[in-house]
Amino acid sequence: MKTDIKEHNFNPRETLKWKYVETPDLTEESKSSFDTWTSNKFKMRGYTFCAKQCINFKQAQSSGTEGVCFSNCINAYSAGFQLLQKEKFNFSEAVKDLKARGVDINEEYNI
Repeated sequence: MKTDIKEHNFNPRETLKWKYVETPDLTEESKSSFDTWTSNKFKMRGYTFCAKQCINFKQAQSSGTEGVCFSNCINAYSAGFQLLQKEKFNFSEAVKDLKARGVDINEEYNI
């Protein structure tokens, strides 16, 4: 039996409809594990990024400026991440406010 393939085709003229997906309820153990994983992943990515920017692995000795560069880079990376967390919190609060007022989120914000 042949399947009608047209039902699966993407229509480029059709407007995409976005919908807000709620986060699942996690157990305390799952939340703790996720927080630990997130923290470790953040540190790993920060160290990897800053090591590529500041440390020259081709030389056997390190110069004195590499440590300063690395510290400054880690501080800037942390500040950027904190700003991202603040923006995510502000957005979630705005979404809660819109839901409480009964406003359609997709119409209010062009998500």
